Amino acid sequence: MIRDFKHRRVAILVNGNKKITVPVIGAAASENAQARVLPGRNWIVTALLGPSKPPYSGCAVRPKGAPFPLIYRKVFGPNTFLTCQLFRLKNCKALRV
Repeated sequence: MIRDFKHRRVAILVNGNKKITVPVIGAAASENAQARVLPGRNWIVTALLGPSKPPYSGCAVRPKGAPFPLIYRKVFGPNTFLTCQLFRLKNCKALRV
C-alpha cells in the first residue's frame, strides 16, 4: 500500500501494479497530531514480515492496539512516540519502489 502525499487515499498494488485506490477514513492529520492525542507509552513500531533482526523494512509508528495488516508485525514497543520514532530511524530501512 502506498499513501498519497496528504494520506487521503491508499493505492493497493498487486505484483507491483496499481489495481485500486481507496480513501482513508478516520486518519489523523499527522503523526505529530497523534502523538499529542496519545501521550505516554502508547506506541509501537511495526515492520513488514521478513528479517527477525534489524534492519527492518517498511516500518511505521502506530498507536498501541491499532489494527494493522497481517503483512506487518510488531518489532518494538510499547513506548513513547519519540522513542519509537528514534527506534524506527535507527533500525529500519526505506522500501524501494
